[in-house]
Amino acid sequence: MKHINYIIICTLLSFLFSCKIISKDNSKIEYVTEPIAEAQTRSEKASVPNQKQRIKGEWIIVNASGKSINAMDERAYINFSPKDGKIYGFTGCNYINGNFNIENNDDIKFSNIITTTKYCDAISDENNILDALEQVIKFSIYKKDNLYYMDMKDMTGRTVMHTKRHNADVLSGSWAVKSIHKKNVSDKQMKLIIDIPELKLHGNLGCNIINGTIGLDRNKDWFIQFYSITSTNNHCNGFDLNIERDLLIALEEVEYIDRKNYNEVVLCDKDKTEVLSLKRIELE
Repeated sequence: MKHINYIIICTLLSFLFSCKIISKDNSKIEYVTEPIAEAQTRSEKASVPNQKQRIKGEWIIVNASGKSINAMDERAYINFSPKDGKIYGFTGCNYINGNFNIENNDDIKFSNIITTTKYCDAISDENNILDALEQVIKFSIYKKDNLYYMDMKDMTGRTVMHTKRHNADVLSGSWAVKSIHKKNVSDKQMKLIIDIPELKLHGNLGCNIINGTIGLDRNKDWFIQFYSITSTNNHCNGFDLNIERDLLIALEEVEYIDRKNYNEVVLCDKDKTEVLSLKRIELE
């Protein structure tokens, strides 16, 4: 009898507080009720309700209408822009645009969905995605094995779309360079601005300005690359130029993100060896 009472109490506590549960595969799941978006400026924080910030950014579509969505070269995804209530994305066949609205923290509704009209082999996956978007009325976000997932449900509570957050989103924002190949350079006050939605890199290295392009692979977790990096050619002392050169080389070596916490990340090469350490800053 004590064993039965214990099970009942645990079940009630889990329902009331939605804290942490242990799944059958022993992986810890944490339900998320706070904003997880990383690219939040002060103006965005002031103008966008928190429930919309929770969903902000790109989510890779893993399953829609009960069917797996992963058998294509370019993964299907939806990107949420909470400031204007817009979505855009890719179905594996066509590009989509539309609107979304969130009420009561977990009620969500999509509207005005339009697509391009290309026909391709993945059209059945596209139809499953569009059908799911029509049925969605609620969503929940949870964390499992250091990755964020979002389930979107229909009126019966059935999950009609299962998505995974594109984890390169954690890099969107402004960063100070703390170290290059573990050599402390924080006194040089080098700054990088990383824009994942626009796939752009901008930096002020103290003497020169750099710009570059970001490459992502939606089939690889925590993957990122920087390429086509250009730099101004200002006259600096030789010591500073050497440090800037080291930073440019390190950026081209980056392939993986090792997120320590919201404010600190380490960027690694293809062998998962640290090449850059960054600290989040907020620019006016």
